[in-house]
Amino acid sequence: MVVEDTPRISTADLRELPSWPRMRARGVANVNLDIGGRIVPVRIRLVHDVATFGRRSWLRCPSCGSRRRHLFLRDADLGCRRCFGLLYHEQALPRSRWKRDVAIPALRAVHRCTGIGR
Repeated sequence: MVVEDTPRISTADLRELPSWPRMRARGVANVNLDIGGRIVPVRIRLVHDVATFGRRSWLRCPSCGSRRRHLFLRDADLGCRRCFGLLYHEQALPRSRWKRDVAIPALRAVHRCTGIGR
């Protein structure tokens, strides 16, 4: 499976909820996720660190305990990209196809912008 096709929740999604200040203060977010018409109740622990602009909130992965910006939902389980073994679309491509579809067009775009190779 790839990251782009997997349902996920992020800190940005939680910040849009009216109950965000209360969740942030408690350190726990209890949310109901609508996945394909099925409501899945989820409890997510929040962790915070101090940045130059204030406190930054992170989601704690329930599987490995690491702090993450995104958590993914698979079979009613919540976890991070590493725990679920998720790859980005480009990482899942065979090497020859990645080179043709991703790397070479990116290099061409850089050369066009910078004038390298003219």
